[in-house]
Formats: sequence, C-alpha cells, structure tokens
Amino acid sequence: MTVADAPELAQPPPRSNHHPDALWGKCLRCSNREGQVGRVSPLRRVIAHEGHEVPRRPAIRLVPGDKAQLGERDDEWPEFVFVTTAHGAGWVPRRHLSEQADHSGQAVVRTAYDTTELRTEAGQVLQVVAEDLESGWLWCRAGNSREGWVPVRTVRDDPSS
Repeated sequence: MTVADAPELAQPPPRSNHHPDALWGKCLRCSNREGQVGRVSPLRRVIAHEGHEVPRRPAIRLVPGDKAQLGERDDEWPEFVFVTTAHGAGWVPRRHLSEQADHSGQAVVRTAYDTTELRTEAGQVLQVVAEDLESGWLWCRAGNSREGWVPVRTVRDDPSS
C-alpha cells in the first residue's frame, strides 16, 4: 500500500491520551485484545524480587495491518509466538494476530504491540503503567523513566504503596 492508496498515511497518526507516543489512538505497548489499555491505578508500585534481562535483539512495534511470518510458540510463555516482520522479529501474544495464517504462514497484526522489555534488578521499585495478566507481563516505568514489559513472576506489590 502506498500513500496514494491511503492518503491518511501521509499525515501523522493521532496520538493516544494514555501514551503520547502511541499511534492511531491505541497504545502500542499495552493494548489488550479489544485494543483497550489494561489500566491500573497510577499509584500502584511493584518491587522486583529478581532481575530481568532483556533480549539482545531490537524491540519491534507492530501496528494493525502489518504482515507477520509466524514461527514457533514459546514453551515458557505459551501465549506468545515468534514473529518476523518487515520491522524485525520478536515474541508477540498470539491474540494480537489474525486467527488464521495464510498458506505461507503469514498472519496480520490485529492489535498494536510493542515488544520492548525493561531490564530490572532485584530491589528495584517500578510503577505499573498497564497489565497483560493473560500473558503474564506488566508494562512498567522505572525511576529513570524507561518503560517496558516485565514478567509478573519477577515482581511483587510494594507494601508501601
């Protein structure tokens, strides 16, 4: 598709009120199956009880309509499938992709998703921005303002919040 086919692509997409850098009014990081943000109280904090290392591959941001070549399912995180797109490759919850892949194993992205993970250290306090409990991950903000996905199993609620 080109800009001539879809003139709206020539204009910057609208921004989400939830995340100022979200495109098309949907959060690229934490939209759930209906495209709505899994909102949580802005005061909810968690503490990492173990560190989380991020993968070496660059994060990718998928938007609705992107084509994704489906790969293997994750044994440890069964909600996730490895995809390869024009933007890169990474693990994405299967529910964000079209139900049926075509004969070549390609699916279409239905819901925006950002694969960014947040590196954490034990004892680090994080603010929970959004939840994806179905997949077992939280979108968190660290004290240095960096954000990304953190496995739920690596954190516990901060008793002081």
